[in-house]
Amino acid sequence: ADPLLPPPAGGSFAGRAHSAASRAAISAANKGRVPWNKGVGHSEDTRRKIKERTAAAMRRPEVRARIRESIVGRRHSDETIAKIRQRSRFAAMLKEQQEQQQLQKTDAERGDTDNDDDGAAAAAAASTAITIPAAAASAATGGRGSAAPSRRERLKLANAAKAASRLCL
Repeated sequence: ADPLLPPPAGGSFAGRAHSAASRAAISAANKGRVPWNKGVGHSEDTRRKIKERTAAAMRRPEVRARIRESIVGRRHSDETIAKIRQRSRFAAMLKEQQEQQQLQKTDAERGDTDNDDDGAAAAAAASTAITIPAAAASAATGGRGSAAPSRRERLKLANAAKAASRLCL
């Protein structure tokens, strides 16, 4: 009893399907074999061609429509939504830490010893309202009246706003 079906008269297996027993026999024969292309990456030239042709395909409206149609009606599971939310919060926290480190590095390079990252003037103004009024912005900029505060000053204002929002909750 040969598990493979005999090929059609033309010698081709096209249009036919292996039986479950045949698929199991093929699977058992292939167990432990390493594919010839395992670990072989695309060459730089091939990657460039893939990138160019993908970009060209994405400019074609029929391709974009086909992709859009395949997505319609799909939803992330609750588990996936929770993972995305957790990762985005983690990414925001990392970004904030990197900005703080960059500010500290910049301050150290400048020789600035003023390390009051709490923004006392801005925090006092922010504690009375969630939106920081112009007076607080002026106080945080050192009374210079500058229309565009520096990055450090913007970070102080943002931290003060976060602290104020936590107090209001």
